[in-house]
Amino acid sequence: MKTLIKLNRIWLLIIALSVIVVPSYALQSYSGTIYSGAGLIGQGSWSTGVSLYWQVTQKEEGYWHYYYNLTVARKNISHIIIERSFNTTAADFFNVSSSYLVEEYRVGNGNPGLPDQPFYGIKSDVGYNTLNYVFYFDSWRRPMWGDFYAKDGKTDGIDNIVYNEGFRKDPITGRDWDPDINIYPARDGAFMGHILVPDTESTSHAIPEAGSLFLGAIGLMPLVAYKYKRRLK
Repeated sequence: MKTLIKLNRIWLLIIALSVIVVPSYALQSYSGTIYSGAGLIGQGSWSTGVSLYWQVTQKEEGYWHYYYNLTVARKNISHIIIERSFNTTAADFFNVSSSYLVEEYRVGNGNPGLPDQPFYGIKSDVGYNTLNYVFYFDSWRRPMWGDFYAKDGKTDGIDNIVYNEGFRKDPITGRDWDPDINIYPARDGAFMGHILVPDTESTSHAIPEAGSLFLGAIGLMPLVAYKYKRRLK
C-alpha cells in the first residue's frame, strides 16, 4: 500500500511539472492599434483620420507572421515601409502579401519627411487606389520595437505622410532610438510610440505543442514505476 501511495505521488508530480512547463512553450501573439493624435504623426490629408493596426503571431513551426493594416480617410495610399533589422535581406521574408523591396531608404522625392535616415525597411508599393491597405509577411526574425512610414502624393503642396510618433531623432544622439526588446519585452499595444517589427535575432526551431508535452510526461509514468519497483526489491 505504501508503495502504491508513493507511486501515485510520483505520477502526480510528473503531471504537475508538465502543466507548469507547457505555458512556457505557448505560442506568442501581440497586437495593437495607433491613431492620428494617439500614436501617429501625419501631415497634409493624413494629419487626421489615419490608423495602423498590427498583429505579430508566432507559428508552431517557430517563425513569425507579421500583419499590418493601414487605413486613411482621404487620399490613396502609395506605399508603406516597415522597419527591419539592418542585417536582414530579402531571403529573411516569405509568404509576402505583395511585391516588396528590402532596401535602405533615405529622404527624397520618394520618401519626403522621413524622420531619420538611413531607414532599413521592407517596402510595399500599393499599385492601386485604396484607403485601406493590408501588408503581411512571414519571417524567422523575432519581433522588436521599431517604426513605420507611409506616403501618398500632396495636398495643396503638402506631402501626405504618416509615421509612428516614436519615429524621431533623439535630441542627444541625433538619431532615431528604438526601445531595446531585451529590456522592454514585446507586448500588446504600442510602446513609447513604437510598433513591433522584425528583429536581428531569429527563431530556428519548432515550438512543442502543449499536448505533446503532456503526453510525453504521461509516457514517462510506466518507466518511473518500473524503476521504482526494481529499487524496492
